Amino acid sequence: MSSRSHRHFPGLLIRKNNHWFDALYNACAAGHASGVRLLEEERMKPEPRRKMSEMAEDKRRQRGLVDHERWNELRRRWS
Repeated sequence: MSSRSHRHFPGLLIRKNNHWFDALYNACAAGHASGVRLLEEERMKPEPRRKMSEMAEDKRRQRGLVDHERWNELRRRWS
């Protein structure tokens, strides 16, 4: 046999260096057969759509350096 990392058979190529894949496949098959399942990812609910007027108001408020909500709260408190 040659020192190459694979052998040829008629219509088939067999590689010697697939032991990691074989081990992973066998472990997955054994786990599945014994009832082990992967957890599903939590699906995040999409945020509700906002009106364009709300988005424009947020953008207008972010333009300046003043926190308008806090400013209005302070004005109401001290008026």
